[in-house]
Amino acid sequence: MRFVYNLLMEKKFKIFVSWFLKELYGSLAYGYDIVAFVVSFGNWNYWTYQIKKFLNHEDKILEVGIGTGILHKNLINKKYQIYGCDLSEKMIKISSRRLKDKGPKILRTNNINLPFKNRSFTKIIATFPSEYIFSEDFLNEAQRLLKFGGELIVLLSVSFVKNDLISLLYRNLYKITGQSLSKLDSERVIRDLFGSNLDIKLIWEPYKNVELCFVTLKSK
Repeated sequence: MRFVYNLLMEKKFKIFVSWFLKELYGSLAYGYDIVAFVVSFGNWNYWTYQIKKFLNHEDKILEVGIGTGILHKNLINKKYQIYGCDLSEKMIKISSRRLKDKGPKILRTNNINLPFKNRSFTKIIATFPSEYIFSEDFLNEAQRLLKFGGELIVLLSVSFVKNDLISLLYRNLYKITGQSLSKLDSERVIRDLFGSNLDIKLIWEPYKNVELCFVTLKSK
């Protein structure tokens, strides 16, 4: 009975986490930055900033899922040529307010019918996106928008590599949200999605006490 009870409680907790994560883009959007700060010990924004290692100032960049606009603002401040979009009305309102003095080029839209011309961008980026990012519809849209040789770059997950108490706690928490995968699990996910497609690369970038998992996909 205890085993069954534990399974039920685990299932209920996962349902709650799923609901909570969904509402962070809706009714709870104004608390998104606080939650991100807490669950990362203040490192969330610094994790996302690491995507700059894959960018050049000559790139024309589209950020999909801009959220509250913190990364977007940082990239504008660093003089990158960047456009952004998000499906969430609340996120667009928050990011527009944050970016109001930056002349942002952002819009609310879904991720499979983006209002840009073919071959518009050299890089498309996303950080800790939801599952849409590897859907066939989105990948086809990304291929349409990317210039030949352009790249889709995704910060997929974070791996807590140390074995101290805090790292163990966060490792288990992030497993529930799907934002922390081991190297083997990450490689399995990518292999299952794309097989042996040589245009796909899985890149691990160390940052302090974690390793960040980036996935890159070159346009055909």
